[in-house]
Amino acid sequence: MLNPDTFTRLTYDTLMAAHDIAKAAGHEEFTLLHVAAASISFWNSLFKQAITNVGDEETSNRAEYVFNEALRKLPSQSITLDCVLVCNHVLVTLRWAQKLQRRTGDTYLAYDHLMLGLLQRSEIVDLLHEANVSVSRLKTEVQHFRGKDFRVQSAFGDDRMVKYRALKTYGHDLVEQASKLGPVIGRDEEIERIFRGDVPSKLADVRIVALDMGALTAGTKFTWEFLGRLGNVLEEVAKSDGKVILFIDELHIFLRAGRVEEGSKDVANLLKLMLARRELQCVGATTLEEHRKYIENDASFERPFQQVLVAEPSVTDTINILRGLQKKYEDHHKVLIHDSALVAAVQLSSQYISEGSLPNKAIDLLDEACANVRVQMNSETRKINNCERLIMQLEVRLHALQNKKDKESKALISEMTTELDGLTEKLGLLRMEYKKIKDRTHEIRSLKQKQEQLMVALDEALRQGDTKRALDLSYGELHEVDTAISKFDDTIYENSMLTETVGPDRITKVISHRTGIPLTRLGTSVEERLRGLSNRLHQRVVGQDQAVTAVSEAVLRGQVGFGRDGQPAGSVLELAKALAERLFDDEKAIIRLDVSEYTEQESVARLIGTPQG
Repeated sequence: MLNPDTFTRLTYDTLMAAHDIAKAAGHEEFTLLHVAAASISFWNSLFKQAITNVGDEETSNRAEYVFNEALRKLPSQSITLDCVLVCNHVLVTLRWAQKLQRRTGDTYLAYDHLMLGLLQRSEIVDLLHEANVSVSRLKTEVQHFRGKDFRVQSAFGDDRMVKYRALKTYGHDLVEQASKLGPVIGRDEEIERIFRGDVPSKLADVRIVALDMGALTAGTKFTWEFLGRLGNVLEEVAKSDGKVILFIDELHIFLRAGRVEEGSKDVANLLKLMLARRELQCVGATTLEEHRKYIENDASFERPFQQVLVAEPSVTDTINILRGLQKKYEDHHKVLIHDSALVAAVQLSSQYISEGSLPNKAIDLLDEACANVRVQMNSETRKINNCERLIMQLEVRLHALQNKKDKESKALISEMTTELDGLTEKLGLLRMEYKKIKDRTHEIRSLKQKQEQLMVALDEALRQGDTKRALDLSYGELHEVDTAISKFDDTIYENSMLTETVGPDRITKVISHRTGIPLTRLGTSVEERLRGLSNRLHQRVVGQDQAVTAVSEAVLRGQVGFGRDGQPAGSVLELAKALAERLFDDEKAIIRLDVSEYTEQESVARLIGTPQG
C-alpha cells in the first residue's frame, strides 16, 4: 500500500507540483505527463540535468517544450476544480517504484525510483523520443546520480543526489562552454600557446566552473539552506584534487548573500577554511570600491587571494575589441557595420559618456545604433508608407465620386485618376529600389561571410605551415572577395531611402539622443575646434591676452602630442597662486574647492554652513 510518509521530500514535492499543474490547467486528473512536466520544470531538476548530460542544454529545453505542448492538448475545464483525481497509471508507476525501493534496500521511496518508473511508461518514452533523447542513456544517467552502495534512509536522502551533482546544478563549466563564449581580444599569445598545447601540465586537465548565484539562492527561504548548497559545491571541489578552479563573479554580492549574525558560520568562513587548507582554488571578480568595503576589512579572508588589477582598456585597445565583436553584432542584428562606426563609438563614448567604462559603454552605444537600424529595416520605409497612404485616400475619394454625373465631378475624377496613376508608378519604382538595395545588402553579407570563412582557412594554413595554401588563399580567393566588397559604393546606402549600414552618423545620433548635445557640435572634428581657439578665447576673456595666449598654446601642444604623458595639458593653478602672492604676499591666500568632497548631501553644510535650528 502506498504511504506518502515513506516518500522522500523531493518525491513528495514532485507529486504535489504535478497535482498543482493539473489543477491550474483545469484537468480532471493528474497523469504521468503532469509528473514528468513537474520534474523537468523544477529549478534544481535532476531529471532535466540528466537529460542535459546525455545531450545538451538545448536537448533538455526541447524536452521541456515537448512535455508542455502535450499538456496543452489535454482537455480542460474553464472552472476551478476543488479536487483533482490521481490517474491509475500514476498509481501503477508508484507501485513499480516501490518495488524498486525494496530491491535497493531503501527506507524511503526516492526521486530516482520515481524517474526510473516514468521511463518505463510508453507515453513518456514516446515524448522523449520526439525530443531526440536517448531513453537507455537517460536511465543509466539517472542511476549514476545515486552512486555506489548508497541507501536512502531519511526523507532528505535525495539531497545526496543533488550534492553528487552540485557543480553541475549550481555552476557552469566554462571549459565546456568555451565555443559558445564571445571572442577573446588581446590574448593572442595565450590562445596560440593553448592551441599548440603549450600549457603547464598542472593546468592541462583543469576545469573552470563559474558559480551561478541565481541557482544557489533560488528557492531558499533560510540562510542555512543557501550555506548547505554552497557546502555541497565546496565539498565536490575539494574532492576534485585540484582539478576544479571556482570562479565567482561579483564576489561582494556572493559574500553578502550568506552574511548572517555576528559569530555564526557564513560564506567567508566557509571559504577561509578551505583556502587555508589549500583545498580550494578560487578566482573572484569585484570592483575596487566593493573590495575595500567587503573584503579588505577581513584580513584573513583577503590574505590567500592575489590581487590582479584589470585596468580600463585604452581607446586603441577598445577599437580592437569592437573589431573582434563586429561579426557577432552584424550576425545578431543582420546589419553591416562600417569600421568608421566602431572608431566613432569608442571615441564619442569616451568623450561624452561619463557613466560606465570602456569597452562596455562603447559596446552599448554600438548595440543601440545597430538596433535602431534594424528596427528601421523591419518596417516599410517612410516614402513607401506615405505613397500608399495617398493612393488609399485617392481610391476612397474616387469610389465616392463614381455615382456623380455632373461636369465638375467628372473633371475631378479625371484629375484624380491621373494623379493616382502617377502615384502608382512612383510606388512601383520605390518598391523596386527597396528590393534592389535589399538584394545588394544580402550580396555584401554573403561576401563578408565568405571572407570570414577564408580568413579562418588562412589562419589554419599558417598554423600548419602550409605556405602554398596560404599564398593561394591570400592572393587568390581572398583577394577576389576583398575586391568585390570594395566595389560596393557605400554612398548608395547613405543616400537611399533604406539602409542596413551602421555608419558614424548613426553613432552620432545615439550620442546626441543620450546627452542632448546637438548633432552639429558632435559632428565637429577636433581640428575644427582647435582652429582659431586663441581668437575665440580672446573674444570671451577681455584684458587677459597673455594668459589666454599661454593657455591656448598649452592646449595645442597637448593635442598635437608634445605634452607629457600622464599629466594635464596645462594648469592655471599657478596663475592663481602668482596672483595671490602679488596681491596678498602669500600664494596660499586662495580658496580651492574640491567638488568630490561635496558629493554627499550632508557635506554641503561645510560649504554653506549649518542651517539654523
